[in-house]
Amino acid sequence: MVFDVIGGPFCADGYLWWAVGLDSGLIGWTAEGEGSTYWLEAREWVGEHWGPGFPNIVPKRGETQIQAKGRVIRERLARLQGQVQGQTIAITRRHVGAMVVWFPEGLIDWQKSVRIEVDGKLAFEGKVTPSLDFALAEAQRTYDFDRLRWAGVAIDREGVGVAME
Repeated sequence: MVFDVIGGPFCADGYLWWAVGLDSGLIGWTAEGEGSTYWLEAREWVGEHWGPGFPNIVPKRGETQIQAKGRVIRERLARLQGQVQGQTIAITRRHVGAMVVWFPEGLIDWQKSVRIEVDGKLAFEGKVTPSLDFALAEAQRTYDFDRLRWAGVAIDREGVGVAME
């Protein structure tokens, strides 16, 4: 399922929760994930900044006010979508410049080269080496000792990736 993050995060019931908007106009909450399901992190916003308040929204014909608000939020906020097929990770983004692709246990075969495509263009291709020092440093940075990230690839605004090990 693809969604846009529109608010959050906040902690409740042992999870980190984010407000999300779906293409259908529905708005709700989702937990960040469990185990190794979290693997994309936006690092740079390149979209429009709203400033204080919320823009005046006029619904389109046949659209409810809630659907119109969801549409405007989705148009203006960041979006990351990723898909993993074997050793290839395909990412599409909107209003996200720099980002990091994290590699938890089991996402890739460490013995093989990995390919990362961003918006249909090659961003990184090569081997990524897991590192205990890297995993512990990231756990300390994020205060998340349950989901270790063994390596990462930093991708800049132009879509060029560099291994973080």
